Amino acid sequence: MWGGGNSLEFSTRDGKVLKVNGLLLEEPYKDYAGKTVGEIKSFLKEVVKKHKQGDITVLVGSFSLGEFVYNFDNDNFVLSPSGINTIVISCIHSELVWAHIIAHSYDKTTYHFYLRQGVLYRPDKIVWQSDLDTRLSSLEQRISALESR
Repeated sequence: MWGGGNSLEFSTRDGKVLKVNGLLLEEPYKDYAGKTVGEIKSFLKEVVKKHKQGDITVLVGSFSLGEFVYNFDNDNFVLSPSGINTIVISCIHSELVWAHIIAHSYDKTTYHFYLRQGVLYRPDKIVWQSDLDTRLSSLEQRISALESR
């Protein structure tokens, strides 16, 4: 693989050279605090629409990802300032306005969601194995404490 500007070229197994024209760091490090949930949803759709099928792009910006998820159905909710989020948009199909989206927040929280035919579906929180192990250990300690009473 090799890149040039905002593109990435790669060779397939059959020797064809393909090119992905993803724009890395779309509007880099922009502060989205004060924007509404609806404005962020619209922005994500516009980003997808301007790319070609198969492109990948990354958004790095600041707004409360937790508030965005919690208030997902309230397009008028105004988002608070927060740490930096990295949002990776892949599997783009601009004509169908379809994409796969993974959003990572500064506090180790990751959400998976997708855009299908212009509709942005509610994000699901990704729970990592280490989080599950920590919760299980805590639960085991509480059960042990109850049993010792």
